[in-house]
Amino acid sequence: MTDMVTEEVVLTLAQADMRLSKDGGAFAQKNASGNATHDSDGWYSTTLDATDTATVGELILNVHQPANMLPVQVRFTVVEEAVYDALYAASADIATVVNASIVTYGLDHLVAVADADDVVDDSIIAKLASAAATANWSDFVNTTDSLEALRERGDLFWQTGWSANNSGTIVGASGASAARLSAGSTTNDLYNGQQIIITSGTGAGQCRIITDYNGATKDVTISPDWTTDPVSLDTYEIYPASVNLTTIENVDATDQINTEVDNALDTAIPGSPTASSINEAIKRLARSVGVVQEFTVDTDVFTSTTTQAQVDAVDIDSLEATDDHYVGRVIVFTSGVLKHEATDITDYDGTNKRFTFTALTSAPANNVTFIVV
Repeated sequence: MTDMVTEEVVLTLAQADMRLSKDGGAFAQKNASGNATHDSDGWYSTTLDATDTATVGELILNVHQPANMLPVQVRFTVVEEAVYDALYAASADIATVVNASIVTYGLDHLVAVADADDVVDDSIIAKLASAAATANWSDFVNTTDSLEALRERGDLFWQTGWSANNSGTIVGASGASAARLSAGSTTNDLYNGQQIIITSGTGAGQCRIITDYNGATKDVTISPDWTTDPVSLDTYEIYPASVNLTTIENVDATDQINTEVDNALDTAIPGSPTASSINEAIKRLARSVGVVQEFTVDTDVFTSTTTQAQVDAVDIDSLEATDDHYVGRVIVFTSGVLKHEATDITDYDGTNKRFTFTALTSAPANNVTFIVV
């Protein structure tokens, strides 16, 4: 219709009158041949082919004959075949697709462990389960190490604290995983599974699990090994495995816990292209919170390459004038053929507002947008 009232029912809408924009690209005539045909009440139907719908993202169909009708625009979303089938196929099963993706990206051990070695050694998850020098998921025993098992063993201890079962001094020199006590029961293995705390002296502040106790010699074997071997006359106390550490005098449990957590967070991220740590990644992201801004590439004043691009003049005042200010941060493209592609910034020209970065799959086009995180 041209008057917003009268229905147009006899228009001849040719292929050339119907133009498509694929995922933000320039409009072009649709590939599928044939005219649009009138259906009813001024509505027309047409066909699109595989070429027309080959680009994932937003698809815009624009139909216009200036002399005969007002422009009509219809928007569609093109998704991957697997996504469409998961949602609309006769046998659609989203749960199956999601589960397959979890396995593909190595996250299945967070839901259900397929085998004892499913988690990579020395990963953060392995370190939460294992006290070994090289953290091994196989060390985790569900019946004794799970949260439920810990709770059942120690509800009373966590709530009220507990007095030491045994205390005294270390006798002679200790080994890397052993020590001799000045006092204790004559019953073998009585203290197995309990905690020995070095409360003063050379080894002060260390807490270890007793794995074996000899009642005749009063020798204990501990795990993991001492960081610093206790020496003769260092004082110790032995507590039940689930004792509340805040009730133990002369032991700064907070420092020890903070050290272990910090060591875990400083581990390189699995699969990261660089040896960056989670701590570093968190700090970098924190710097971007609340200041993420979208910029536009300008190829009129500088021709982009796969490793360089310059921003539009309207964005200049929003960028720092200091050279190398953004080095080490990441560019993420938000439109065009590079949409969702990311690259790290290796150099920044503060005068021209020009970024240098690790090579992209193609040079950024004029007016495509990006953010810096």
